[in-house]
Amino acid sequence: MCDQARAAISDAGRLQTLHDRLLDKVRGGKKMPETAEKIVEELFQNPMLSISVLSKKWGLPYNSVKHGVERLIEMRILEEKTGGLRNRIYVCPQLLRLIERRE
Repeated sequence: MCDQARAAISDAGRLQTLHDRLLDKVRGGKKMPETAEKIVEELFQNPMLSISVLSKKWGLPYNSVKHGVERLIEMRILEEKTGGLRNRIYVCPQLLRLIERRE
């Protein structure tokens, strides 16, 4: 039981460190869209994102969310995983590696 608790605390620490590092990177970026920071926060609630879903969830124009996603791709925070022209899904590879390591 103690080992599981230590592992959970360690995992939480690694997730918090990644969260803080990504936010610092976004906050330090030039000409950062307003949605970029919000997208990073969303990643830690749902590590797989869709522009259309976020647009509807936040009540923002599709292009506003798209601009934030594109900037995060340029910064190598997000990657597109579906390879299609529609219904694309975006992930943060660093976050996925942490999650997969926990399982």
